[in-house]
This record gives sequence, C-alpha cells and structure tokens, in this order.
Amino acid sequence: MEDGTYRINYNVYTADNSSVSIANDYFDKPVTLQVKDGKITAQMSLNHSSWITDLKVQYNGSFVDAQSIQSDSKANTRMVQYNLNPDQLSQPVEAKIHVYIPAEEFPRWRRI
Repeated sequence: MEDGTYRINYNVYTADNSSVSIANDYFDKPVTLQVKDGKITAQMSLNHSSWITDLKVQYNGSFVDAQSIQSDSKANTRMVQYNLNPDQLSQPVEAKIHVYIPAEEFPRWRRI
C-alpha cells in the first residue's frame, strides 16, 4: 500500500463461523489505517467502551493489546490503535475480546 490514510468498513465475526457477532455493534465503523514507510497502524473507536474490558489483536504471530489512545467516559467511548502487517489486509484480522456487561446494565427480560 502507498503511504496515506485509508478508511475501511468492516464487520466483527464470531470465531466459530462466518456469522456477524453481536459484538460487531460495539465497534464504530470505519477503521482508519495509517500507512507510512510500510508500517500500518489501525485506529478504531469502541462504543460501550466500559463493556470491552480486553482487546488483543494478532500481530507477528502473537496476540498483543490494542493501545487506548483516547477515552471519553461520559460518552462511554474509547479509541484504540494497533499495528498490522501488510499480509493481514487480505484476510480477516484475528482478535480476542473480553466483554463484561454488569447485571444492572443488561437489558431486562420480560416474563411471558
């Protein structure tokens, strides 16, 4: 890729199959890729930030923590960034997330 800034739409899929994950709704679209001298840095915004307690992205064969670069606790959002290798752009990027929803924030179910 040439040096520059790119915006790319994406989906978050389940690990088991190609279904879109419910966690897809917790990530704002698009992701922004910054390319400079062959190095690729991705930045994405998380909504419901307090629910996503851990986010690791595969890079160079290991899962590494995405860095939080901006946070707004009032809006419950967080901007994270992580590095990618050029070969990761032609396939799904593997990630591990931990989502914790406190009981008081979980939608109430109606008894029928």
